[in-house]
Amino acid sequence: MKYESIIDNEIIDILTYNYETILAEKLQTIISLGVSSSRSKDLFDIYIITKLKETEINYMELKKAIEITFTERETNYDQRYLRESIIKISVNKVQKSIWERYTKNNYFVKGLSYEDVTTSIYKLIDKIS
Repeated sequence: MKYESIIDNEIIDILTYNYETILAEKLQTIISLGVSSSRSKDLFDIYIITKLKETEINYMELKKAIEITFTERETNYDQRYLRESIIKISVNKVQKSIWERYTKNNYFVKGLSYEDVTTSIYKLIDKIS
């Protein structure tokens, strides 16, 4: 990734994970923890990356990254299972309560509904089908 220094406008190369790998790892964490998760940040990260970088995400690469990540972490990545897991998370009252607390503690998330976030994850899964 290229980063421009604000002091002297020097271009600095920074090694980063690509969006596909980040999304795969976040999705695996969400799926593996399921309704026992307290990590609303992962939900937000998937939402914001897919919203801001949608045109930069290679969905074929994302599918490969998901298969690799889920296999390495011994997590089922069957499409039906992924969808069912997200539905369970999206209707879970405890998860919604954790999200609401997260939005109160993080100004950058205020106004973003739990439904919008979980729907964005469901749509992401649809794009890799």
